[in-house]
Amino acid sequence: MIKREIVTNSPEETRKIGCRLARVLLPPFDVLLLGELGAGKTELVRGFLNHFGHKIVRSPSFTVVNSFKTPNYTVHHIDLFRIKDVEEIEVRGILDLLSEPDSIRFIEWPEIIRELIKSENSIIFNIKVTGERQRLITLECNSFEICNKIFQDEA
Repeated sequence: MIKREIVTNSPEETRKIGCRLARVLLPPFDVLLLGELGAGKTELVRGFLNHFGHKIVRSPSFTVVNSFKTPNYTVHHIDLFRIKDVEEIEVRGILDLLSEPDSIRFIEWPEIIRELIKSENSIIFNIKVTGERQRLITLECNSFEICNKIFQDEA
């Protein structure tokens, strides 16, 4: 497991990481998002989707899943904060989304399904609030190439 850290000082900087991620990931892939409420999990997803022209990206706190089309695949933004058990995940069709070969899934509050995620096709972003606008983002991934491409300086 490779770990990398970066500090962001604004929501815009967090979105830039999401945009970098959009240039690197291909489906099927799961992005597990850890962090307290308001840490910036949705900002990272917003940056990813902004790369594909999506301007309005809201947290799926109440809808549980928001899906977006890109030119080559679907992106599912899944928020499991209010989900109580795996049975509810199955009833809502989320297990089906996790097995789609042509989608990328961003999963907030993934603890309840962690054992269902294939580690070779996933990365973890742990976002910690370290100041009013500052965040410490720790990335854990199995692919050295993906880790480096996300954090390399843009030319």
